[in-house]
Amino acid sequence: MLSEEEYQDAIWKFNNTPSTITGKPRQHLRAIFREKIHEHELASRYPPFEPLNYKPFYINCKTTEQTLIHLIETINDSDLFTLDAESICIPKKPNEPALIQLQIIQKNLFSYVIFVEVRHLPNMHERTFILIQELFVALFNSNKNIYIWGSIDELKKFLNFNLFSSSQIYLSNNINLQDEFKIFWKQHHPHKPKVSSTNDNILCICETCLGIQPNNPWSLKNAVAYQLNQWLDKRRSRSPFDIGLDPTLVHLNSKELAYRQTMTTYAANDCLSMHHLIINMKLIEQQEPANELSTEPDYDISMYSDSSDPNDLIVLPNENFKINQSSNLNQQNNPDVEEISSNDDEPEQPYQHININNSSHNEFQYERANISNEQKRKIHNRTCTLKQRKKLYKHEIIRRGIDRRFTITLVKKILRERSINFGALNISTSSLTNRTSLYIGIKNPTLLSKYERETRNLFSTDHYNEIHSQQRRSNSNIHYSHHHHQQHK
Repeated sequence: MLSEEEYQDAIWKFNNTPSTITGKPRQHLRAIFREKIHEHELASRYPPFEPLNYKPFYINCKTTEQTLIHLIETINDSDLFTLDAESICIPKKPNEPALIQLQIIQKNLFSYVIFVEVRHLPNMHERTFILIQELFVALFNSNKNIYIWGSIDELKKFLNFNLFSSSQIYLSNNINLQDEFKIFWKQHHPHKPKVSSTNDNILCICETCLGIQPNNPWSLKNAVAYQLNQWLDKRRSRSPFDIGLDPTLVHLNSKELAYRQTMTTYAANDCLSMHHLIINMKLIEQQEPANELSTEPDYDISMYSDSSDPNDLIVLPNENFKINQSSNLNQQNNPDVEEISSNDDEPEQPYQHININNSSHNEFQYERANISNEQKRKIHNRTCTLKQRKKLYKHEIIRRGIDRRFTITLVKKILRERSINFGALNISTSSLTNRTSLYIGIKNPTLLSKYERETRNLFSTDHYNEIHSQQRRSNSNIHYSHHHHQQHK
């Protein structure tokens, strides 16, 4: 927000633009002051935009194959998305594309927001690049509904990065939410003429009275303000989105991290605010928000990944998983880190490698890198692993911040003592937050709420200390009984 002095100064400059400044320079200068004034008025009138729960994922040269496969599977399981893009300003030249934001809206209103950093992609012949291409193949599909504030043609300026083709982007059901909102507003807010003194206080908010011309599109900022009564901060629209938003790309100091976080939030909110509008306009059915127990998977998605080396993972059909010895899942303290069991006899569906060089994609202008049969097998095996794990953890309880001294063996013992019927267990420690989480896959979804209540206070440090104290007392009693028995012999 501007200070009162800055606000009044902007108004004065807008109203007193020197007559010596004419033509396009005059229009440009007045547009700058008009935007400053409008931004300040919205920020003064409405609270900041509040998004629903989401998890950010960055796609660039540092993104792992496990993460990309997980995102592809999530896209395959979803049918609702929002999409936006950011460019960077080049003086006296057209803007250059820098970032694609994709929101994957899941069934419990929890979302992934993916940031495709096109200026930091892996080499075209790397397997991760091929998986990024597969991600867009999964997205641009006839059963996917993609909302965008404007036209999908905005993606054409990204074609040079070889992530998708010009024909591909039209395969999905692309919905111009900007056009939809203009129609929506006209239908719900027709002009209200003042016919008597009794309705003088009734404020007309038709397009004309709001100063929006009949042929002019709505800005996303105005739609959020007038429909949601929230302020969508757009002051970062000219930010250098090509610098790399992912905090793991290069070493950053605290100021640089904070700056990138601000830009990430700005970019995410463009998608997340569209999601809010879609719900508010009743374009999709209202769903229950995700509960606090299962909203956010840890960033390193370690519960979806067995091995620190992606080449080590091999899964045989119809066999239970065994943890690889090179696992990075807190194995130092917990040698029996993971044991997964399942009574589900449903056969695994293999990962379908999509050939985008078929007749539907005959306009692809690039060649996909050659992949050996061994590489294909490893990608296939990792995908099957993730799909089977996803099935086992479809109904799950997540306990975050558990005491690290709890082992899988001890957790199993505690759950069985309480007659909690589970199908899979996993303990993992996030490399980002260093926080240890316990994932419990529940076989019977009707018992999930009951089990959540029964495990609410378990696996904390207090719980571990209590178990340890009970064990010490028990051992002490055994020792006393044995000593007492020996004395009476």
